[in-house]
Amino acid sequence: MGAEHAVLVVADHVLPVDVLVGRSWLELPHVSYYKQGPDFVLETNSNIVDRVLSDPESSELVEVHTVEFDSELPKRSPITLLDINVGSQSTIAQREQLISLLNQYRDTFAKNLTELGCTNVLAMDIVETEGSVPVSQRPYRTSPSDRQIIFNILSEWRSCGLISDSTSPYASPVLLANKASGEKRLCVDYRRLNQQTVNCPYPMPDVDEQLSSLAKGNLFTTLDLSNRFLQIPLTPQSKEKTAFVTEQETAKFERMPFGLKGAPGMFQKLMNFVFRDLKQAGVVNLYLDDVILPSEDWDDMLSKLKQVLEALRGARLTLKPAKCTFGSPQLDYLGFRISKGVVQPGRKVDSIAKFPRPRDIHEVRRFLGLAGYFRRFIVGYAELSNPLNSLMKKDATFSWGEQQEAAFVALKSKLCEEPVVRMYDATAPITQVHTDASAVALSGILLQGDNEKQLHIVYAVSKRTTEAESKYHSSRLELYAIIWTLSTLRSYLLGVRFTVITDCQALIYLNLHKNVKPQVARWFELLQEFDFDIKYRPGSRMAHVDALSRAAHSEPMPPDSVENVLAQRLEVCLTLTVEERVRLMQQGDLPTRTLYDQIQNASRGENVAQDYQVCNGLVYRKYRDKLLLVVPKTMRKGIVIAAHDLQGHFAVERTVEKITEDYWFSGLWRYVKQHISMCLDCLVHKLPSGKTPGLLHPIPPGKRPFQVRSTSITLDLLKPV
Repeated sequence: MGAEHAVLVVADHVLPVDVLVGRSWLELPHVSYYKQGPDFVLETNSNIVDRVLSDPESSELVEVHTVEFDSELPKRSPITLLDINVGSQSTIAQREQLISLLNQYRDTFAKNLTELGCTNVLAMDIVETEGSVPVSQRPYRTSPSDRQIIFNILSEWRSCGLISDSTSPYASPVLLANKASGEKRLCVDYRRLNQQTVNCPYPMPDVDEQLSSLAKGNLFTTLDLSNRFLQIPLTPQSKEKTAFVTEQETAKFERMPFGLKGAPGMFQKLMNFVFRDLKQAGVVNLYLDDVILPSEDWDDMLSKLKQVLEALRGARLTLKPAKCTFGSPQLDYLGFRISKGVVQPGRKVDSIAKFPRPRDIHEVRRFLGLAGYFRRFIVGYAELSNPLNSLMKKDATFSWGEQQEAAFVALKSKLCEEPVVRMYDATAPITQVHTDASAVALSGILLQGDNEKQLHIVYAVSKRTTEAESKYHSSRLELYAIIWTLSTLRSYLLGVRFTVITDCQALIYLNLHKNVKPQVARWFELLQEFDFDIKYRPGSRMAHVDALSRAAHSEPMPPDSVENVLAQRLEVCLTLTVEERVRLMQQGDLPTRTLYDQIQNASRGENVAQDYQVCNGLVYRKYRDKLLLVVPKTMRKGIVIAAHDLQGHFAVERTVEKITEDYWFSGLWRYVKQHISMCLDCLVHKLPSGKTPGLLHPIPPGKRPFQVRSTSITLDLLKPV
């Protein structure tokens, strides 16, 4: 055995606790322990032997115990550049700085299982449902080669203290699974045990929130814990429940194994506790065993890395150096490829590109699940995937036609073009939300930038309309598109001043509505928590959002980045004031332009100038003691909708009165009357106007053919014509 080291234990009956232990002793390599509530438990396999060297009864103040461990601890080999991954842009001096820092915290790295850490922060407890009985199953039969692999793995685990012999009534079978590298991984089939384990849910990080928090990073450092689950100890009663059986032996785990119900949540809880302060300060991003450090430059990275390694040392956790990357300008994270504020689909796109044509409903569901993970990149996802989603309706038969083939090819091509979106930046000078709606789908795009001529897409959202929603009036549907988009992007837009761009002219008068329907009133209430303006843009300049709701009827986008399409082809970044917009519309309207020219020309405009006037470049009609804006044709429908559809669905006279409070155009009465006659809500819910028809009376029969009585003619047909 190794050398014996005496530990002086001083008895003090005044202490409010049972034992006070020094941290230096706890950090000895072979001292393994965990905390269970208020208790402090030493591991049974920690190679600690307590022997009382003096008679406790004869010693009043001093008890001497010994701790036995190896006199010479195995030295850990230093970390070198061959053990880690470093960004290619780093210099030799920077790499030397990094290696020096890593070796200062050499105890936070595990090159093999013998160096694996065991946290002292928490322990895993398996709680079974009431009335559960121990799970005992026969071992699975394996081939001789697999049996030898299992024996080798268990031998290594036992030598490292990860497992021990078991006499537990529990016994779950083991099996081998293939790793991506081709090696074999030993797994225990805990399905029966998990069925009778009490669920202890713990929230997992939100993917969108994780991506947004990386927006400011220029360099990225990724740290991966070595055998993450095996670094968490088990409570004594839980160890018995993890017992497993092979064809040669039985054993139980001393640490938390892979496959237990609640293990991911327990590990996430550990990580959140260990890095709670650093996470709050924005130093790290956490998702299970992935620890991400976004940094502005190399010095910032070293400073943050030192803080993280210090936290790992305090929690006795270890990293796997081969899976750690330091100072890389690009990061593959959660299926996405991230670089300096830009997000692209990651390596999963290759799986989509190689996905074969679905042959049944199950394969359609698999494809939509894979493509839907990247729907934030796909302009018009809801509309594009509609033919495929229709196959999964209840009682629908699987019929692969031209529409399904077109949707399948379009979704694959859009993702394989490597679309690019910017990460959300809460401090961006300009934030805009563009929305559109059709009877098939709703759509919205979140854009940000430093100026209105250089906006970049941040998020694209879309959804199919329900049967009821598809029957909404176009104005109400456009308003619903705004409500749904803002609700979907709520976490990004709360507390930020932004602008909503829509091609529905009536919606720019949202704040002027006084009498609205109950449903619209509820929508208005939802909008109160946002700080935004609404601006109108003609539909011809909203093609980028139309693609979201009508993409199935549009030509596919060219193989170019989304931001270039927005900036070059669609001119989405031009936003005018209301006055400038109306002036342009009047100048583009021939009758209004003629009025403007006549008023400006005094020799020919003397008569017309009596009824009209130009102020700030806008044409107004003089009416009594006020000026009414002359409405060009492109604005007429929006103003009538705002005065009729979005208010009380008033009759013609009342609607005209409301319009003529501020506006006028030729043929106003006729235009309003025609609009109201085609209003679906009015046709359905209002009684027809006019005189009530009188009661019907039977017509007495004639006495002879062709008899005429009053103004009626009675014909008696003697035979068919």
